[in-house]
Amino acid sequence: MLNFIFGLEPWAKWLLTFGGLAVMIAAFFRWVLPKWRAAKRDARAIRDTLVGREPVVDSITGDEIKPAVPGIGVRMAHQEQQGARMEQQMTILTNAVADMASSQRRLDELEQRVTAIEQGHLVERLASRAENIHLFDALAEIAKGEDPTDPDHDAG
Repeated sequence: MLNFIFGLEPWAKWLLTFGGLAVMIAAFFRWVLPKWRAAKRDARAIRDTLVGREPVVDSITGDEIKPAVPGIGVRMAHQEQQGARMEQQMTILTNAVADMASSQRRLDELEQRVTAIEQGHLVERLASRAENIHLFDALAEIAKGEDPTDPDHDAG
């Protein structure tokens, strides 16, 4: 193979050399450079995730293009605070549910007591109704001029 290259004219050697270089440069731009850029982009994203990043600000207008990204430590601390806050809220909710259950039990007890009082009041009303009937009958007899205490009065 080398005999083939050594036997060529000098201009052909130069042509093969520059052609090979052109192919190598084209391959670099086609396959190597995109992978290099992707690896660089991934490394930057990993660094920004772990360490954090300042906000990206437009140098001319001063507008913020991208907000600041806090580091992983700051984000983990925030997550722990959120977890503690949720734990407190769950404790409050659990206590509220327990209070509601206690209130429900008290309400049930009061309802039973009111029902018992109402039933006792109904019995009392029925007993007093019978007494009232006898009272009105006695008043009617007194109005007629009869003596309701006379033992012969009921026989008549």
